[in-house]
Amino acid sequence: MGDRRSPGVGARAAAGRARSSVGRLRTVLVTALSHAERRDLVRRNVARLTKVPSGAATARRALSVSEAQSLLKAVDGDRLEALVATGVALGLRPGELLGLSWRDLEAGIVHLHQQLKRENNRPVLGELKTAKSRRSLRCPPAMVDALRRRRELQADERAAAGRQWAEEWAGAQLVFTTASGRPIDASNLRRDFRQACERPGIGRWTPYEMRHSAASLMSAAGVPLEHVADELGHDSTRMAALVYRHALAPTVETGAAPMQSLLTGDVGEPNRDIGSPVGSPGRPGEPDQGPTTPDALVTSGGDDGTRTHDPLLAKQVL
Repeated sequence: MGDRRSPGVGARAAAGRARSSVGRLRTVLVTALSHAERRDLVRRNVARLTKVPSGAATARRALSVSEAQSLLKAVDGDRLEALVATGVALGLRPGELLGLSWRDLEAGIVHLHQQLKRENNRPVLGELKTAKSRRSLRCPPAMVDALRRRRELQADERAAAGRQWAEEWAGAQLVFTTASGRPIDASNLRRDFRQACERPGIGRWTPYEMRHSAASLMSAAGVPLEHVADELGHDSTRMAALVYRHALAPTVETGAAPMQSLLTGDVGEPNRDIGSPVGSPGRPGEPDQGPTTPDALVTSGGDDGTRTHDPLLAKQVL
């Protein structure tokens, strides 16, 4: 028996395409030839006889701690500062980053429920990739500081733009916009991010590789695999294990504290136990982390022990 792979499927597998991508190609071929078969345009749907070749998961690159810190220093004070800090700290998809709204930020927590994508060659806000992608993540304080500076810069840009500001997008309250208030085009982000990486001499990287880097850096800092998957919005730990298994380390802590150390450059400090993720109980043998009601997530304690609302990243910025 020969190798029953169509030239298209086999060629793309040999070219190193991911197995899922090759599988989608096969599905398209099977569907197209099924239509042709029903119309007697072909005698046989040969695509049904093909097999998607198995193989190892595609190797993914990830920034090292020193490379991530070099990048963060390179964008310090730059328009990309908050975007890079958020991407590296939380591992968001590029569409999630560009679709982030000021309404989604409060009390040091980001609530993800939309992404920026293109339809009919125009930017639109749409649903996230999966139901699991809808998530709430606590932000490291250094990332929050960068977002505060981003908010101030955006207000200055809006004042300077005057009538040139894109009012049709003002209602979306996007965090990351152009100097005229429009959504950032993904191709322009790739170009600007590549140039930012080249400045400190760490090579050419893509915005999506910030997501890979966040997962690997959190794992190296001891974040449990299931919490890494939660941060990334994966349905299970399977994807994280397959893609990031070369960097996975034993279980110790969850994400905000180790990523705060990365963002501030204080990587020599021992990891602090910050407990379970937002809305989760404590680990066995430890006291519960407290109530998981909305008030518990958006308030902070005063000196006298009272609970007071934290003005951190207040809503209605624009």
